[in-house]
Amino acid sequence: MEKPLDRASFQAEPGLPANPSPASRHRVRDAVFACILCVMLCGPAALTVTSRVSDVQLPSWLTAVDGAYLAGVSNKVKMGGTVSLEGFQSGELQAKLEDGVGKRIPAKGAALMATAAWQRGAIEASNALFSWPCYPTFYDSDIVAVPAAERLAEMPAPMTEKSLLWLGNTSEALSAFAKRHADQRTFMYLAPDSQNVEGAVASGLMSNPFTYGQAADAMLARADGYAWIDGQVSYDDFLAGWYKTDHHWNVLGSYQAYERIATALGKEDDLLRPTGSVRVDGPPFFGSFARRGLDEAYSDDIPELVFDDLPTYTVLIKGKEVDPSELVETDFSNITWVDNKYSNRYGEFFHVDYGLIEIHNDVCESDEELVIVADSFSNCMERFLAAHYRTTYVLDARHTKQTLDDFLAQHENVADIVFLMREPNVVDKDVIDFLAPSDPAQA
Repeated sequence: MEKPLDRASFQAEPGLPANPSPASRHRVRDAVFACILCVMLCGPAALTVTSRVSDVQLPSWLTAVDGAYLAGVSNKVKMGGTVSLEGFQSGELQAKLEDGVGKRIPAKGAALMATAAWQRGAIEASNALFSWPCYPTFYDSDIVAVPAAERLAEMPAPMTEKSLLWLGNTSEALSAFAKRHADQRTFMYLAPDSQNVEGAVASGLMSNPFTYGQAADAMLARADGYAWIDGQVSYDDFLAGWYKTDHHWNVLGSYQAYERIATALGKEDDLLRPTGSVRVDGPPFFGSFARRGLDEAYSDDIPELVFDDLPTYTVLIKGKEVDPSELVETDFSNITWVDNKYSNRYGEFFHVDYGLIEIHNDVCESDEELVIVADSFSNCMERFLAAHYRTTYVLDARHTKQTLDDFLAQHENVADIVFLMREPNVVDKDVIDFLAPSDPAQA
């Protein structure tokens, strides 16, 4: 009688694989996953080593460069003295390492764009049932596509008591500043944007959007001593005067603001008049909305106005004389564009933000000086106002530690001060600090 087979001790015939046990299958699966994880974790290091030790030029979409441009941050990793026992114990070292790995993920930009495109396709399909005039560029995006206008826009912020309070506080600080400097004239120009402009498409889909009129009223309610210059524009003017994919106005919108500001300054008889306009030949401009919204459906070019009587300026940045092209490009055939399609073309063509820019106009008959306190909205416009003053100083409160009181104490020929910025920067704490009195007793 044959002995029954014992399955526990059964051995497969030579050449035939034995059935793997569940534990064995799990070990194989874990090993595969571990290899994939190692490849993903080593990817950033491998790309870094490849770029530093070889002459191989990797396409930007394969590296972390596109992801950095889309996020609007540098892809450089600064450990900042955290490589220590104290840094490890506090968790700062781990946080820096995590940030560094996140910035070095290969093809991060391409993955972000692909994921957003898939989500946008689903949103567009669902919108076919509702026909909303605008829709998010991906799930939870604060950037919306406006197909009828072939542009992107920022979702309006809701009106809150806190928003009104912050604007009122800035207006009060500006009023106190104007009273301390009664010998100079102080003006405020609040620039509209896609969030608050009258007729903004997205605002019609909200119950309580924060409008330009509400922001202006909040400031005017506590204005005392400075002059208000209204910046509201019609929606048609907005469509023509602001980029389709960026939060900045273009030169057409800035020139309209220049006319209003110069007229308020009493320069209406000497306004610069353009003799024509051109479109700058360059790569497509995917602005901040395109980058934040991860949407390449629309892009911009850069318009520029032509003047026959624009003075030749001497320009100083941070106290050092620079070529006037640093203020705005003049030789369109010789522009060096950054070799990445997500680069900030607005900053490349005009200029990036600095704490102090000096513009000297030697042919001006007046000795008066102007101070423009601004954010990046002034970058394409300050050259216009500079035509009316011997010297124009452009100050950005976000990039200087000096107060405006201290600056004026060093520049006695300043006749006029113009504040020019959009609402998010008006309420910035740096602006409040910039307006603080040098003498605490005057606070």
